[in-house]
Amino acid sequence: MSLLNLICPHCGGAFELDKDRALQPFLTCPYCGNRSLMQKSEDSIRLRGIISSRSQPAEAAAAIQMDKPDQPARMDQPAQQLAAGSPVLAAVGSLAAGLPETAGQTEAETLSSAEKHRGWSLEDIIAETQANAPPLIVQPEQPAAAAPLPSPAAPAVPSKQAPAVPSLQTPVTTPEKRPSEQKPPEQKPPEQKLPEQKPPESMQPEQKPLEKKSVVATLPDFDQLCSQAEDAAARHDMPLFNAYSRQAVDRRPTHPRMYALRAVLTEEADGFARATWTSPTWELLSPLRKQAVIAQQLYNLNTALKFSRADQQQDLINKIAWQLVRQVIEFFTEQAEIRCSRRPFLKKFKGRYHRADLLASPFLLEAFGMIDKRTCPLGWQGLLGAIRIEINNQAPKRIARRLRHL
Repeated sequence: MSLLNLICPHCGGAFELDKDRALQPFLTCPYCGNRSLMQKSEDSIRLRGIISSRSQPAEAAAAIQMDKPDQPARMDQPAQQLAAGSPVLAAVGSLAAGLPETAGQTEAETLSSAEKHRGWSLEDIIAETQANAPPLIVQPEQPAAAAPLPSPAAPAVPSKQAPAVPSLQTPVTTPEKRPSEQKPPEQKPPEQKLPEQKPPESMQPEQKPLEKKSVVATLPDFDQLCSQAEDAAARHDMPLFNAYSRQAVDRRPTHPRMYALRAVLTEEADGFARATWTSPTWELLSPLRKQAVIAQQLYNLNTALKFSRADQQQDLINKIAWQLVRQVIEFFTEQAEIRCSRRPFLKKFKGRYHRADLLASPFLLEAFGMIDKRTCPLGWQGLLGAIRIEINNQAPKRIARRLRHL
């Protein structure tokens, strides 16, 4: 006798079976009482399927017990009690509970069912079992009752709620409409506004025409601009002087007042000496370039002489001549003071000029000699005569003797 070790697919119980005995279409588990389909091959026997049967035949249990006498039979113990201690047995029991059950099945009916299914394949038996099973009714999930609100006197105690069981009911999805089936939104017709009806002209109140007030910008006059420019020049505020003088020239471009003031201010700042004979690059310029520089420096004087009266011209020429001679005297005096400061004693200059102090006199004579009708066409003769007079009257003797060839 050869024994085979088998395991019940319902409860997982192990038992032995005689291989030489005649094989029945199903086998009843001695522990849980459920039946399983068997298939015999050359070397082994396999349990291929599960058949629910709560009332098992006594002969099948007795035959299993005879094959394995050392283990007590448990046919008297119901399947629900066996499944209570194991999750696997509980699942098997729940599956068996949903299958159809025949009440009052006798041993003869069981044997006739076995003879009926003899020779059937496993797929046919499972199909017949599923066809005879009652339909599964899914109950809709009931909404959980709302928890009562805590009273204001007693503190709120969190209530333990049971975990929500997922519903077996499938959600109902409505089919989406195609774009062609969707109705376009209703468009309301535009509201038509009625034209406003104006009363007749006889009924309208009289409207007085609006009086147009002439708005004239209050701009300063020419004399005010000139006085403001002279005040700025007296304070040596050159940016403000330039602003006022430009406005005055734009207001009256042919008036000589601003041109004369610009010429005097330029020479007060040593404009002629810095641009011509005291410049380090004066020697490098060509004669034509030197004439252009001198004409540029005397532009304001020429323009003022052009637009001024005859009695005003000589006064302006005398002012410019004095400024040119002042520049000469200050330059030579500065050179003498520099020479005296280099001595170990008697460093103060006492008015005695040396030849070394007057080394720039040739450049000065050259610059004064270029004041002619090309550089100052309106007042060159009067300007040179006024310069000679100022040199003889105001310049020291040594400087006047050196500039006698002018």
